[in-house]
Amino acid sequence: MSAPAPKSEFTVDIDYTDADTGKKYEGSFTFKYSLSMADTAAIGRVRRQIMGGNPIVSMQDEADYLLAQCQAEIPVRAIAPIPAFWAAKQGDDLPPDLIREIGTKMLSEVQKVREQRAAQAEQARAQMRKAQS
Repeated sequence: MSAPAPKSEFTVDIDYTDADTGKKYEGSFTFKYSLSMADTAAIGRVRRQIMGGNPIVSMQDEADYLLAQCQAEIPVRAIAPIPAFWAAKQGDDLPPDLIREIGTKMLSEVQKVREQRAAQAEQARAQMRKAQS
C-alpha cells in the first residue's frame, strides 16, 4: 500500500502594509510545488555557489533564491512567478519585505511537504528492513 502523494498546490494568504508608503497588500494566491529530484539537485548546486560552497543556508536565503527565480521568470517548476502576478494585480512593484514574506510563507508550505516525503521514505525503508529480516 503506497502512501498518499504529498499535497502539491498551496494557497498563501497575504495581509501586509508597507511601512514606507502605508499601502496595504492583501489577498491570497495559489502556487504549485512539484520539485523533481533534478530540480532539488539544481537548487542545491546554486545554493552552494551562492553561499560559497556551504550547502547549509537559512530559510530566508532559500526564499530569496526561489523568489529570484520567480522574478526572472526562469521556469522553475516549483514556484509560480508570484511577484509578476502581484505587480499586475497591485499595479506597481512589490516592496522587498513583502516579497520576502511571500517567499517565507511559500517555503514554509514547501518545507511541510519535504518533511512529509522524508517521513514516507523512512517508513518505506523501515518496511523494507522488516521484510528482509
